[in-house]
Amino acid sequence: MKTIGVVGASGQIGCELAQELARRPGVKCVAFCRNGVSAAFLKLQGLEPTIVDLAGRTPEALAKMTDVDVVVNCALETGDIGTATARNRALLVGLLAWLNAAPNRTLIHLSTISVFGMSLTYPNYWPAERPFGGYGAYKKAGDDFLRRARIAHGNRLGIWRIGAAYGENQFATRDFVGMALDQRIALPLEGAQPANLISIELMAACVCRFAEDPALPGGVMSIHEEPNLTWAQTFDIVADSIGVTRRRRLTKEESATYQPAPPAGLVRIVGAMARRAAGGMFADLSDWLRASEAARAMAKLPMSVETALRFRYDRGKARAGALDVGVRWIVPDYFYRGALPGPNIFNVAHLDAPVSWLVSHSGRLAEIAREMRAAPERSKVAAKP
Repeated sequence: MKTIGVVGASGQIGCELAQELARRPGVKCVAFCRNGVSAAFLKLQGLEPTIVDLAGRTPEALAKMTDVDVVVNCALETGDIGTATARNRALLVGLLAWLNAAPNRTLIHLSTISVFGMSLTYPNYWPAERPFGGYGAYKKAGDDFLRRARIAHGNRLGIWRIGAAYGENQFATRDFVGMALDQRIALPLEGAQPANLISIELMAACVCRFAEDPALPGGVMSIHEEPNLTWAQTFDIVADSIGVTRRRRLTKEESATYQPAPPAGLVRIVGAMARRAAGGMFADLSDWLRASEAARAMAKLPMSVETALRFRYDRGKARAGALDVGVRWIVPDYFYRGALPGPNIFNVAHLDAPVSWLVSHSGRLAEIAREMRAAPERSKVAAKP
């Protein structure tokens, strides 16, 4: 029996991944968290938590992980740039201390597509590792640190980059349903861009396969399902499952009208230059500047409202969507992204292509759609005197 630990098990991906691993035969899953609050949450989710703070690298902390064969790191601290960067670095140092303390150990660090440029709008930024947002910058800093680390002979370090993880309790799943319900959503470039999706179930299968076969390599790899569904295929499945009209596909000519206006491009370039010049000190500068784009658009400065809304699209809702601004289409920026570069762990592990979770759980998608449709009605009832 293999013992697999999940660090950051109280997070969105970590919790569902730990639950999925715990259900698999021949696997003992240990859910690691930092404090009692997270431990209480994990107990409510049916998991047995272990409180450990690896950032301290204390003998007591490492002793709690002695019997673990594989660790999956799902943790990431955000917030104040200086504090978060120091905490994330300390955690990775602690994980490396565990990895190198004994032979035949494996560390899997979950990274993200956000370490690359946000879209194909600027070809020079894809697939170069030049993140525009704070989240991607934090992840890239961790990736770079691990790639420079010394790994003891016989151990493995894998950096797996995710496009979009979805499943029973993932935000992405609700995002897909929310966008399928939103008649303003349109798919640029005819929806032909790859979605880079990975279900939590398949992610757990990849982790288990990696744990079982010591011959599988480490290094930087992508992790997405094969075949890699396009955004058009993804939203066709969701729309058919919940019984709504399929999302419109914008032609390449139409898509060009939704490309970022020059001010947005300038904001991104300035933000990227500032981060490189300051060594990460201004990692969130471009986010802060871009957040002001919607305000500038609403103030009727020369910039398209569609562009402002597209940049600020969040969890199936445009933050400015409540305003009557005559928006024709909302085109979330990540619909322009290309395929994740590098070898795909799904293929490296020689896993059989399963039926997409979106297809096998169409009933769950319909339930989520009913919940979303009912939410505005419940709000109206609550607002009545």
